[in-house]
Amino acid sequence: MRRSGAALGLFAAVLAGCAVGPARPPHAELLQAHSTGLVAAPAVPLAADWWQGYGDSQLDRLVDLALAGNPSLTEALARLEIAQSAAHIAGSGLGPRIRGDVLEQRERLSASSFYPPPWAGGSYWDGSADVALTWNMDFWGRQHDRINAAEQEALAGAFSLRGARLAIESAMVSQYLELDRAYAQLDVAQAGSVARTRLADLARLRVTAGLETGIEERSARAGVDDARLEAREAQLRVDLAAHRIAAIAGRGADFYASITRPAPLAQAGLALPEVLPADLLLRRGDVGAALARIRARSALAHAARRAGYPDLNLRAFAGLTAFGLSELLSAPARTLGAGLNVGLPIYNSGRLKAEVHGANAAVDLAIADYNATVLVAVREAADQLTALDTLSRQLADARNRLASVDEALRLTERRRDAGLASDIAVVEAELRVQAARRSVLGLQAADRQAQVALVVALGGSPQDSLSPSKTDAKGAQ
Repeated sequence: MRRSGAALGLFAAVLAGCAVGPARPPHAELLQAHSTGLVAAPAVPLAADWWQGYGDSQLDRLVDLALAGNPSLTEALARLEIAQSAAHIAGSGLGPRIRGDVLEQRERLSASSFYPPPWAGGSYWDGSADVALTWNMDFWGRQHDRINAAEQEALAGAFSLRGARLAIESAMVSQYLELDRAYAQLDVAQAGSVARTRLADLARLRVTAGLETGIEERSARAGVDDARLEAREAQLRVDLAAHRIAAIAGRGADFYASITRPAPLAQAGLALPEVLPADLLLRRGDVGAALARIRARSALAHAARRAGYPDLNLRAFAGLTAFGLSELLSAPARTLGAGLNVGLPIYNSGRLKAEVHGANAAVDLAIADYNATVLVAVREAADQLTALDTLSRQLADARNRLASVDEALRLTERRRDAGLASDIAVVEAELRVQAARRSVLGLQAADRQAQVALVVALGGSPQDSLSPSKTDAKGAQ
């Protein structure tokens, strides 16, 4: 008997191998941090509420509103809950299942079948009531693989949810910075309009005095029209920024008027790294999600490979069955049984092989997606670091120029007071100061936007995200 059992087991294993086929070559390699230039020290941890570094309570309130009612975040949360439910459903397959059934029906028995007299040709009540227990023993671990895959998909959903939150946070902060820039540009434009109006009035006086021709006055009046047009464009940017902020917050037109001018933003800005941080791949939600999907696809590939192995299922039942209502609850109607069901796929027209090949290809696709995501993450972070470095230098030059023309304005005013320069020279110096201030505002806004983009490229706050190094622990819970 022992030899027969061993021979049967060997025969089953051979048949299972034939059903699935030979193992495939190893999968592609995952990109590692050291091969992407991430050799610097880890970045300084960013606060979970990183936007509070700007010190504006209105911005804090707007971000909270956006996170509370944004449809994109609701969708990401729903997807996460679906994935978590799928993981729970997969996990339930490991335990035993108990099912109860009660059947009572009236039927006429055939007089030409195997039923003996007196039942043949008669009508009777046929009833049954039973409780059955089934248990898939998961001897080869196929069900565990599927559970692991479902848990990794849920983990990928958690990463995606964090990415959706960060996208909403950064979108609100970016538009708020644009609103601040638009107001500052409006101030400069209005000041320019006043200065150009003064210049036009001085030109008119000089024409009246016969010191200039009408050409100079017309040129000055054209400058006034240009300044007014610039002011209107700046006001339009203010209004459009308020509209976008309301949309991100999930509000309508009635919310526009409640958005006031931003308070002076803190000059310190955000504490961000100056080089590519070594922990970049541990911070990015999209990288973590891609890695979790590799693990999910790998688990499904293992499950597909083991689909060719025998299934072992325990089954036990107890109940009552009888013809006639009066007999159903009697002792002779009792029935019970137990046994082991062994199922083995012997021939399936190549279906199992195709499923294995497809599952392995899905692993390769997930690895390719992960590698592409890593390269995009490194490039985005490097782009923003380079942009910040360049903008820092440009901003320093622009501020030096502003300081120079501002000093030139003061000297011109002194010369005018001393009778050595005209009012026109002073106004022209003021216009040069406003042009330099406009340049500083543009570069300062670009620098702040690049900071926000770097926050996104770094993956936000590591304390408020899931690290890929922790995925195994999360998936095992």
